[in-house]
Amino acid sequence: MGKIEKFPPGAIARTIVALPKLKRYFDKSPWTAYFNLSGAFLLVTIGAVAGLATLFF
Repeated sequence: MGKIEKFPPGAIARTIVALPKLKRYFDKSPWTAYFNLSGAFLLVTIGAVAGLATLFF
């Protein structure tokens, strides 16, 4: 059996920072790390968190 994977906020933040570095390594534009399906999910998630933060503060 495999292990249960967990993705705490710190690991997600490190991944967001590391993506452009990986793209540069493979001779791609760093912006392509965010302009895809994963980037759209990230944008929606950040928007939802920002919206909730403005509601509570």
